[in-house]
Amino acid sequence: MSIAKLSDKMKKKLSFGDYALSTEPTPLVVEPTPSVKARKLYSLTAEDSQKLQEIFSKRLKTNPTSISELMSEAIDLLYKV
Repeated sequence: MSIAKLSDKMKKKLSFGDYALSTEPTPLVVEPTPSVKARKLYSLTAEDSQKLQEIFSKRLKTNPTSISELMSEAIDLLYKV
């Protein structure tokens, strides 16, 4: 018996119902992992806190957001500078 016939017999024995072995390589699919949110505590002066509240209240009028989102945006902007 030839190697090709033995190989076919082996593939038939190894198949499970609808699942059959494929000779084509399976493409590797890598999904991006979601970013992990980290909680940090920072101290602000009273003046900085007041400025943050003013920016936050102005932002709420035009675009509902949270302070966390506002801080993330500020960090992104600082990182780009």
